[in-house]
Amino acid sequence: MYNNISPSFQFFELSQDYFLVVDQGGSLIHTNASFNKASGWTAKAFPIKPNQYLAASADPASFLTLSPEDGARSATLTGCEGQTVEATWSVIEQEDYKVYVGIPPKDSLNPQALVDSYQQMAFLLDMYGNMIACNHTALKSLELVSDEKAIVGASLLNFIPKSEQRDYASLIRAGLNGEKKNITRRLNFNFGRDRWLDVNIGPISDKDGRVRQVRLTAQDITERKRAEERFKELEISYRSIFRQLAAGILLYDLDLTLLQANQGISDILGYTSEELVSRGTFDFTHPDDRKRSNLMARKLLHGELDHYSLEKRYIHKNGEVVWCLLTATIVSDLNGKPKHVISVIQNIEKQKRIEEDLRFKKNELDAFVHRASHDLKGPVNSLLALYDVVVAELKGQDQALEYFGHYNKNIRRLHDIIQNLLDLSRIKDIKAHFKPVEIRDIVDESEELLRHLPNYENITFEHKYDLPDQVHSDRTLLSTIIQNLIENAIKYSNPMLQGVVNIHIKHQDGLLTIAVEDNGIGIKEEVQPKIFDMFYRATNQATGSGLGLYLLKNAVDKLEGKIDFESKYGQGTTFTIFLPTEGATHTADALPN
Repeated sequence: MYNNISPSFQFFELSQDYFLVVDQGGSLIHTNASFNKASGWTAKAFPIKPNQYLAASADPASFLTLSPEDGARSATLTGCEGQTVEATWSVIEQEDYKVYVGIPPKDSLNPQALVDSYQQMAFLLDMYGNMIACNHTALKSLELVSDEKAIVGASLLNFIPKSEQRDYASLIRAGLNGEKKNITRRLNFNFGRDRWLDVNIGPISDKDGRVRQVRLTAQDITERKRAEERFKELEISYRSIFRQLAAGILLYDLDLTLLQANQGISDILGYTSEELVSRGTFDFTHPDDRKRSNLMARKLLHGELDHYSLEKRYIHKNGEVVWCLLTATIVSDLNGKPKHVISVIQNIEKQKRIEEDLRFKKNELDAFVHRASHDLKGPVNSLLALYDVVVAELKGQDQALEYFGHYNKNIRRLHDIIQNLLDLSRIKDIKAHFKPVEIRDIVDESEELLRHLPNYENITFEHKYDLPDQVHSDRTLLSTIIQNLIENAIKYSNPMLQGVVNIHIKHQDGLLTIAVEDNGIGIKEEVQPKIFDMFYRATNQATGSGLGLYLLKNAVDKLEGKIDFESKYGQGTTFTIFLPTEGATHTADALPN
């Protein structure tokens, strides 16, 4: 069959045999893929002189003078790296070329010696559409792998449904007319499994230029088509979500040019999609938010962020300000290369109004608490002073003094609540100011202020300081922290034991650590998560306002510090406070837990 192949080399690449094209001077000017694989030659090496590709074991003169009449002869050729290529060679003579056809050992020249490793279905058809040969992939597709002889002489149309036969017959006629055609069709080869095929057909001419045969190749693209169909379904779903989602969706290119805007963003801002795309949403961003918006977008594009969320203001078409939550991320292609920026925008105007209303009410409440506490402080102080007068006047009247003692205890408690509320109001309003502070003085002052508490005289205070004379911190907040730690240790001391309070304060690498340990009654494990809540008292023994540890936590938060505590019920409690001082490199997240 090879004698009918023209030197256009149309069918060479489908064969597992070796094809060499030699010019009249004996130089090698073309080889097919099978020979290239065996020899290592590439097209870049052409033309190649005879002494470069004929091995010593071959007779150069006899090999180059082979003619079709000589039949088949064995010869060994040399590969580009010295490897030997053995084959039985026959010759097809053309006007300006010789085509050497080599059959590797254990093969013979036959029309079915097509490349079985070729992944497309390949058929060689005669003028009537009958199959002369096909490769392994074609046989497998026709489910005739074990019966190769069944296809020889059979019409390809026999394996194609009748509904498709006319189109394929037209293709074959086009090939016989010298045309090359390509179609993509859904087809099953009469065995019930639909598949998509990309079909190419072309003519094969003899040495006189007459078309005698047709080559037909078909690539199974079923998986690709299924993937395309799935992609279309996803695209339809995406477009449906894009159109119907109440939130705004914006699609930008990598230059931050707006490409698409959905109806959701139109509803939020009052502009049509066309108006938004023509101008870009940065034009509708509130002037005070543009710099920050651009900065975050640039960080996203430069790979510093994989996404970001931002509360920002837009200007509605009617001129009103609209608060929105914007979330932006990069959309990459299948190879992971950034392709678009997509932003989802939610209208949070109602949420912002609620927040503003709560903030207003909170400020009003804070102002009321501060004013009421301040107005009550004077009368309460007067009552406390009155008690001292009563004690002096009623000496010896034990019954009356006992009654006034109960009265004084409740007045003292009211005084503590008012003072704590005032302290809380002051802490929430102030901003931390770091100045040189003498820690030892704050400890001494706190202990002196707490002398009036019951059990104070029954407690031994032990101090350890590992710090310079001064550290940089906020004195007011630091006083609140230390005083509440010591007060807590006194109030919850064990009346059955000699109380001991160990105060250890150190300063190292910009971190101030305050530890206060007592041997008091301790805190039950089940209530430990609540001890920093406002007005919470852990035991019935507690006589305070329930604001002490709440105040402590607020002061620590103001200084961007952290609190740690350990407690065993009946044995005692240790509070440890970690506070960064001025000039420290610590952040709240980096502090010990």
